[in-house]
Amino acid sequence: MYFISIKRHFDAAHRLLNYPGKCANLHGHRWEVEVIVKGNGLNQLGMVTDFGSIKSTLDRYLESLDHSLLLSNRETEKFKDTSHIMFDPNPTAEVLSKEIYKFLKKEYIPVYEVRVFESPDCWAGYRE
Repeated sequence: MYFISIKRHFDAAHRLLNYPGKCANLHGHRWEVEVIVKGNGLNQLGMVTDFGSIKSTLDRYLESLDHSLLLSNRETEKFKDTSHIMFDPNPTAEVLSKEIYKFLKKEYIPVYEVRVFESPDCWAGYRE
């Protein structure tokens, strides 16, 4: 089994509804996203897949999040401006990792796992 990984980042703000701590307040992160792709074998070029295709596909999704306000979909009445990105139930690293995973799968990237870092030493991941 082969694995390859790429890392990208974006900047965005969020807050967590019903959270009993500081993260209930609006704050920002420089989010780092790591995508791990797996393959049983290598293609004719000796690669699992092209790093460039993973980067460009991921970048399309992350561009929609960059410099945005990530909100819970429970806040839609408060924020009717559609430029906000909504997540259910809250825009946590866990939820972001699953949403990014689903997007990459839909784009035919053979993703194994997605990790989303809120800070250099805290991450959440998703894999099926």
